[in-house]
Amino acid sequence: MADVQAPAEAPTGGLRPIGKIWGFFKWTLLGYCVLSGLLVLSSLHMHIFLLRAFEWGDPVTESEGVLVDIHQEIVGLSLLVFMALSWIGYARFYQRSMYNARQLEPDENTIAPMGMWLWHIVPIAALWMPFKGVRQVWDILKTNAGEEVRYPAIFGLWWGLWIIANIISNISWRLPGGAWDFQLSAANYTDYLTVNLIDMIAGALTVISTLALFRISSKLASLQKGFTLTGESRLKDVFE
Repeated sequence: MADVQAPAEAPTGGLRPIGKIWGFFKWTLLGYCVLSGLLVLSSLHMHIFLLRAFEWGDPVTESEGVLVDIHQEIVGLSLLVFMALSWIGYARFYQRSMYNARQLEPDENTIAPMGMWLWHIVPIAALWMPFKGVRQVWDILKTNAGEEVRYPAIFGLWWGLWIIANIISNISWRLPGGAWDFQLSAANYTDYLTVNLIDMIAGALTVISTLALFRISSKLASLQKGFTLTGESRLKDVFE
């Protein structure tokens, strides 16, 4: 039986492995998701503490308030670290995924590999270009894997909730209770409660959005792992 050759149009160099890049992105993204959830719970604890102190008339101690503050600060700082790490993972994963997609279907109309993360920092265009890029990768990988190209609800959950969460967070920063120099007191605690409630909503939306992104990315990683041509691997299997 004659050897099966790769398609003639496939560019020299072929596809590049995604395994280690996906591994890093996967765990940092999950860490970011877990910490986002913990921050929501920590903010809820603070919310209840302030209601007890200023409205419900429950006895509270200074040490209890200090513990709530420390918990929020630890979770908040950890979240910032994992946010940075997950963004690095996102940039590497989707740059590599678009590179592989363009190896399968060279098309100048697709977003450049580096554009998968650079568009996130371009004003206005950041509202749709990153989403467009992920859809392009999805289209190409699904088509070349012989699967029907359909867009599950998680696409809308990911991008829609991500945009809404960012808008809500920007609103909270501009409210009196969200100012950097805000000093909490009995006279202005309601301002803080308002901002805290808004932040909890944004955090919950972020958790859902992050889980949706994880599902999308997991599928894309799986597709890149599974590319074969009558049993001959077109991508090194480095996922195990």
